[in-house]
Amino acid sequence: QIAEQVVFENGNRPSTEWPDMVAVLTKGAVNYAAQMEGGPIMGFFTLPNFTSSSRPVPPMYIHVFMRGVGPLAFNAVSGLLFMHLMTFSPGTKLPNSQNVLEGMSHLGMTFGAYQFNLEGMLISAPKEEYLAVLHRPLPFRIEDDKGILVSHIQAIPWQGGAAIKMTGNLPLAGFLPFLGHVASNAQIFEQRDGAISSVLPIGKAEFRELLRRIQSQTNLRVKPEEPKMVFSKMSDEGTSTPIIVRLSLSILRLRDIVFPDGAHREKFDDAYEVVFTTISNVRANAKKITEMIEAHRTGVMLGSRGRIKNHTINIDETIDLPLHSAVAEFLNGSVRLLKDAMQRLLIVLGLDVGCLYRKSGGFKTGIAKLRKADPHLADYLEKTREWSEPLITLRNDLHESWLLPKFSYTENGGRIDVDEPRISGEATSAFVTRMSDRVFCFTEDVLAHALQGRMPPELSIAEIPIPDRKADCPERFEPTFVSGGATIWRIAYHDSTFDET
Repeated sequence: QIAEQVVFENGNRPSTEWPDMVAVLTKGAVNYAAQMEGGPIMGFFTLPNFTSSSRPVPPMYIHVFMRGVGPLAFNAVSGLLFMHLMTFSPGTKLPNSQNVLEGMSHLGMTFGAYQFNLEGMLISAPKEEYLAVLHRPLPFRIEDDKGILVSHIQAIPWQGGAAIKMTGNLPLAGFLPFLGHVASNAQIFEQRDGAISSVLPIGKAEFRELLRRIQSQTNLRVKPEEPKMVFSKMSDEGTSTPIIVRLSLSILRLRDIVFPDGAHREKFDDAYEVVFTTISNVRANAKKITEMIEAHRTGVMLGSRGRIKNHTINIDETIDLPLHSAVAEFLNGSVRLLKDAMQRLLIVLGLDVGCLYRKSGGFKTGIAKLRKADPHLADYLEKTREWSEPLITLRNDLHESWLLPKFSYTENGGRIDVDEPRISGEATSAFVTRMSDRVFCFTEDVLAHALQGRMPPELSIAEIPIPDRKADCPERFEPTFVSGGATIWRIAYHDSTFDET
């Protein structure tokens, strides 16, 4: 709440009046961290109390940065204060900063980003610029006279201008003079894979002129880079749909915390792709089944699919066989998600829920063992067993000649009443709706619990209250700090539907 309030207050006054840090003893601290374009988020950043349009503007993001450092909050304040004093009062005897900050985690969360404009003032950075890096225009290729790639060059949009970024073997300093006087005071920042200039007062026209001059005044060739990624549309739904955002975007955000490196993340992604694809198939089949039943009922009652003649009911179009096939596909997909896909994914996260799928004796033994290590999960699986075992049993019966009962029809005052098939005494449409919802809740709950258990010790998961969820992105979970964060979520079984949870 304090971090969000800092962001709000910053919008009401110039950056020269922002406090450098707000700290709560025994809880945590909110300060600023710098991030050079294309680089990682770095440590403390002290805000300048002046503005200057004569100094080069670095292509740097300044983040409101929250850390749950607990009892070391005072150390965080001291570290920032000593950094000020060493800068402005050189020679002052101060404790060693490494000793002051010893044992303090540098893990934090950002709550807003700012950029320096050409007047030296910090102003909010447009999210589409610093978050949507993948959607920026592609860089240009710089090739030698033999067509061999030697570097890439790119204009990075910024407040009031752009920065020129060069990656590869060519030095950026050799090309900035082609921009003329606007680059005369440019500063160059070296990066791991190349270099980037300070922010220059240029737009698309000036950048195109730079490319033209490289092409015409050197022996190098400039070409647009060809895209190497394909974006494919998955569905007509987006992040405003709870099941889409909660079982895709939210899970992947938590995954980024647990697996910051690509190798381990790839194993998770491979297993999760199977889970999400199966979720989509189960959801599509449940929708197909309910639509088939409703269309058949309406057609018979309106006379387009059935009629009464001499007190005899004649059904002109039956759907018993295609409905049975759809239900069979639904059962197979639901159990595949519950038992196979989820179990493989949870193994990647180091969580074993295999006892859920064993016979009664093995289940009881496994739950007793699990309860010693993870009592919350054990309680959850015990309640899950009440619906998962009948679901798995029904799927198994399907392979031993179980057939979906047929529709039944009765005459009612010259009208045909339609009674849909029932599964274990429950209407088929209600059964698939309830079971798909249970499976989706299980997937979200258990996966969130598994990711929570693999987080760094300073972090955990909080549940966002339903009234506080954003309409365009109603996420249920968010990362939070153990110290100074929101209330920690614990897995607990619930009978509420997915959308109501």
